[in-house]
Amino acid sequence: MENLNINNYLNKLFILFVLFFSVNAQSEEVVCLPEVINISEGDVISADVLNEILTRINNIQTGGITTSDLLGKWQCTSTNRPGGASGLNNGYTQNSLGLYTVTQEVNITSHNDLKVRFNYPHNFGQGFQETNTQNCLAHIVNGKIVLTNGLTDTGSYENTCYNTGYYDIQMLASQCFRMENINESTTNCKKINLPPLAPTALASIVTSSDKPTWSSSTTYTLNTVIQFGGNFYTVTSAGTTSTVGPSHTSGVVTNGSAALTYASAAAGTVGLTWAAGDATEDNYDVQRKSSVTGTYTSIGVPTTESFTDSTVIATTTYWYRIYAKNANGVSSGSNVISVVAK
Repeated sequence: MENLNINNYLNKLFILFVLFFSVNAQSEEVVCLPEVINISEGDVISADVLNEILTRINNIQTGGITTSDLLGKWQCTSTNRPGGASGLNNGYTQNSLGLYTVTQEVNITSHNDLKVRFNYPHNFGQGFQETNTQNCLAHIVNGKIVLTNGLTDTGSYENTCYNTGYYDIQMLASQCFRMENINESTTNCKKINLPPLAPTALASIVTSSDKPTWSSSTTYTLNTVIQFGGNFYTVTSAGTTSTVGPSHTSGVVTNGSAALTYASAAAGTVGLTWAAGDATEDNYDVQRKSSVTGTYTSIGVPTTESFTDSTVIATTTYWYRIYAKNANGVSSGSNVISVVAK
């Protein structure tokens, strides 16, 4: 299957899952939308990239959220079903569809190793009478969120947590989740302080070394660096080369002119460019590996959308991927490209 067809297939599959689990979401002010899957012709669909895509799809099917994922500050919109639970109390207003919604900041902090604490101004699930600010404890079990009273850790409201219960919860997108609550209400939450979106359109320009290539019976001046057979050699004695090209064993020249010494493996450069996913990044992390099964390592932290890798070795294949970073975390990775250095 061609890369373009794979791209279309994965995007359609991902959107299908989102739409399936997004019934009744059209009226919400906070909407959880998936990051677009960008795979272009020439991209490497490596195992790590494919696993990330499948994990995102799997998260929509299974919930894909743990208790620790809840930590942080969130902007949440609660939507009440039509009927007795609706009203204009607790910050609720009626939208153009006739539904009652409230948007508020929810602060979720660690309570202990097992539970987190929810603090927020308004009841998630009813607008027919005023309730005080909410203080609830929570943890996630098998795709369900368990909410209890923040003072007694029980199911009793006690004028502290009117949203106690056992509800469905799903991670629908990076840093965005939806949960059910009392009175058949629905709450969508999107993290306020987000990492950047993933960089896109990673591309390369490969440049060969500007060193002269060795040639037979040629006169070179002292200290000239020449290239032959994927290696650099330095002229240590001015004069004419032999008729046999140089080679080396462990750095010792074993063939060719004795007036040459091995310097290093020959290398040009690989110039990388990409597009920012958004405007929230502080810098980027350029990662590279030199085998399909190898591990990516960081080779640079540029602040602009370009980087030149001058540590490559000629004829070696490299794989590159870019991540964006800010104070809130690290983005998902860019597309992967493979490059053969010259």
